[in-house]
Amino acid sequence: MRMGRIAALSIGIATLTAGAVVPAVAHSSEGAAQIRQTQSDSGDRARGALWLYQNSHYKGGKKKITSKDANFRNNYFSNGKSLNDRVSSVKNRSSKAWRLYKDAGYHGPSTKILPNHQLFNLRSTNVGNDAASSVK
Repeated sequence: MRMGRIAALSIGIATLTAGAVVPAVAHSSEGAAQIRQTQSDSGDRARGALWLYQNSHYKGGKKKITSKDANFRNNYFSNGKSLNDRVSSVKNRSSKAWRLYKDAGYHGPSTKILPNHQLFNLRSTNVGNDAASSVK
């Protein structure tokens, strides 16, 4: 009886391995997805990725930007819609700042997106919602 209680308790106890806490139970597929997302984010940081989203709150089509782009006219979200004048939210998953411009050629009002920051809605920024045309 006592052995049964000890075995039952050990299932929920985490073990300490080389300074890291590791759960004693198997990982769920959701947990694995979380790990993959974290690895993806860290890879984005190393490459300087900026994610642009068609709708506020990071919804709708998305586009990963890794280098400057003077004109969004020939760039498309994952859903096939043009990027030009359609960006509504951004996530900077890099260690560098990006600057989003209202007009092509890096002209007009701009908004600086700091490293590892995100803006769920561009409406109150200098560029505005659905108005960006270039980034560097």
